[in-house]
Amino acid sequence: MQIKPINKKYASLVRRYVVADRKLVETEDALTAAIDLMEDDDKLYRAESKKETTLNRLIDKCYLIWDELPAREQQNIDRQYKNHFGYGCQLGAL
Repeated sequence: MQIKPINKKYASLVRRYVVADRKLVETEDALTAAIDLMEDDDKLYRAESKKETTLNRLIDKCYLIWDELPAREQQNIDRQYKNHFGYGCQLGAL
C-alpha cells in the first residue's frame, strides 16, 4: 500500500507509520486467532498476557511516529487509509 504524503519531507515518517500500523493490525489478528484455538486455561492466560505486552509495545511505536507528524499529514494518512482498507488507521480517529 502506498500512502502519499502532502509534503515530501514527511515521506519517510508516513511510510514508517503505515508499516508500524499494519504490523500492529496483523500481529493483533494473528495473536487473537492463536488464542481462540487454545483450550488450556494456563496457556490461555500466558498467551493473553503476551498479547497485551506485544500490542502495547507496537502501539507505543505507532504513537511515537504519529506524534512526529503534523496534523495535516495525520488527516491525510487517515483519509487515504480509509479509502484503501475501508476503515481508518489505528490512531486516525483519536
